[in-house]
Amino acid sequence: MITREDVLLALSYSGEGDELLTIVPVAKREGTPLIAMTGHPESSLAQLADVHLDVHVDKEACPLNLAPTSSTTVMLALGDALAIACLDARASDARTLPGRILRVRSGASC
Repeated sequence: MITREDVLLALSYSGEGDELLTIVPVAKREGTPLIAMTGHPESSLAQLADVHLDVHVDKEACPLNLAPTSSTTVMLALGDALAIACLDARASDARTLPGRILRVRSGASC
């Protein structure tokens, strides 16, 4: 269940995917803030968002410019940066992550 205490992060390069455009209005009615990552600031999803993060790329790494390569990498990097910013904003550290994921994966002691 999504509530106004949550934040919906929606990723869609076109910003026109039927799946997201169906669920976003439901979340918005519940008062859930929406952060959207799209490659098209004028898209429907971007217009519905409280915050829009532009992930436009001029060209994909795919030789035919078809497979989402560069654009998905940009979304991944921006998502990582957003996650770290949220951790910093909450004055948190790796000890607060469920199961101490970072310690378990890296072998480091937290």
